Amino acid sequence: LEFRRVLFRSELYWVSSRPAGVRFMQAEVTVSQFRACVAAGACKTETFDEDGWDCNYGKSDRRAHPMNCVSWFGADAFCRWVGGRLPTEAEWFAEASNNNSRKYSWGNAAVVCARAVIYENGAGCGRYSTWPVCSKALGNSVSGLCDLAGNVLEWTSDWYSPDEKFRSLRGGSWFHSPLSARASDRNYYGPSEQYFFIGFRCALSP
Repeated sequence: LEFRRVLFRSELYWVSSRPAGVRFMQAEVTVSQFRACVAAGACKTETFDEDGWDCNYGKSDRRAHPMNCVSWFGADAFCRWVGGRLPTEAEWFAEASNNNSRKYSWGNAAVVCARAVIYENGAGCGRYSTWPVCSKALGNSVSGLCDLAGNVLEWTSDWYSPDEKFRSLRGGSWFHSPLSARASDRNYYGPSEQYFFIGFRCALSP
């Protein structure tokens, strides 16, 4: 298992973020990558929904799409399996905004489907689903991360409020309005919730 974990980690593409001072996965975790974690026994079936409405895991043609319908616990388990962790809100925002100098991950230009998978001309830019990760290169962040705006909301490691009932998510999704693509936009859900517009990416400490 340890050998498989190390081998799999070497196949992930990590990008150094100067604004955040950490490394991020360039893309949101894909269905294919998450399936490897399940096969290794490190990701448990109760932490994600395979058969729910528009959940990607159970669809054979969506291996390159972001893993969605996954709880915070499932996301945390995957990141630990590859030797990383979920990013903090502060780290995520630093990269997405280039240290608060950009409104969106790509800059200050308007949110359109050329830059992000959002709700425009219908959900998912008219496809009514997520897109394969890194489909919108014009929306890449200052360090070259894909889909920080759109495709799926991304779990972070932080609690949304002091009562520790909800975890924070960032980034907007294919099912949300263009307003959600702002780097400053915040969302929150219970850590056990699994929705078709929620996914994640991992980070590595220096």
